[in-house]
Amino acid sequence: MVSECEERIEAADAGYASVEALMAAVVLASALAFAQGAYIKASVAADLGLDLRRGRELAAYLMARPLTGIGTQTGQTTLFRWTLQLTETGQPGRIDVCRRAVRIESRKAATRTFALAGLEPCPPKVAA
Repeated sequence: MVSECEERIEAADAGYASVEALMAAVVLASALAFAQGAYIKASVAADLGLDLRRGRELAAYLMARPLTGIGTQTGQTTLFRWTLQLTETGQPGRIDVCRRAVRIESRKAATRTFALAGLEPCPPKVAA
């Protein structure tokens, strides 16, 4: 025969076990919610990083490609719109110096732009 006191102790222990199980479920649900948020932020950061790398590669390509004349060129790819300007600086000297400037805008987010500029010898002038 189990005494009335022992029955109450067993009932109280059963109540604590259910509270502990409920707390474990809350902790697990919180961890899953935070993991989902972290995954979303990591995915966005990875996309921005890839966009940055591709923008830098396009800017380096546009800065390195040979130009035949002074002026502005524009174009676009699936990810970017770009503008390439070659202008004379007017610096006196034996070699004419030109400024090459590249501006790239992301087509996904218009606020993301990349710009790069440098000085180089001007292309030879073609006689008209």
